Amino acid sequence: SGTIGGPFNPGNQVYTLSNTGGVAMVWSAINTVNWLTLSATNGTLAAGGTTNITVSINGNANSLTGGSYSDTVVFATSNGSGKVTQTVSLTVSNPSGQLSVSPSSPFATGGPPGGPFTPINQTYTVSNIGAVSMNWTANNSANWLTLSITSGTLASGASTNVTATINANANSLASGGYSDTIGFTNTSSGAGNTTRAVALNIGNFGFYDDFSTFSSGNLVGQQGWTQ
Repeated sequence: SGTIGGPFNPGNQVYTLSNTGGVAMVWSAINTVNWLTLSATNGTLAAGGTTNITVSINGNANSLTGGSYSDTVVFATSNGSGKVTQTVSLTVSNPSGQLSVSPSSPFATGGPPGGPFTPINQTYTVSNIGAVSMNWTANNSANWLTLSITSGTLASGASTNVTATINANANSLASGGYSDTIGFTNTSSGAGNTTRAVALNIGNFGFYDDFSTFSSGNLVGQQGWTQ
């Protein structure tokens, strides 16, 4: 099996032909489709002898469209007993883009009525880990959350950033808990569709600040704080 254009795995199968009779044996091997190659199609085996025949998927398979294909390999003798048919099955699938979004954690933020809200945003990395290009969209419903990008196309292995930001509409919200969901959709194949939760908590807390701006040590003298 494999995707359109290959490669296909496994690429071959080895069969061992054995002559279990008491005299030399003349054998043949045949198949019908052009995407299958036999390493040998006839020969002679001495009594007790063996030989290997490799059945391989060849380059003609690369031009096959998506679907299921089959063939049979017939091993036979012309001067003895024994005829064996082996089935070959080939599945060709359409390659697709695969959506991946990180981080997987929800976006949790909060602040007093009127703001500010900390953290103010969350950046998600949208990636295509599939084999072909992919169209994607991002959407949400709350009017207090803005997405920096809502759609695009990503080549195989490419990525882009989508930043979810708490906007000015949140400043007019009353105290309470608010939630939203960001939906990330692979509109090409649906592979990897996912969501991220957003939680906004508004309340009359003692303070809000981004402590990443502070130096290590005592708070006195930093950002106008008193301890």
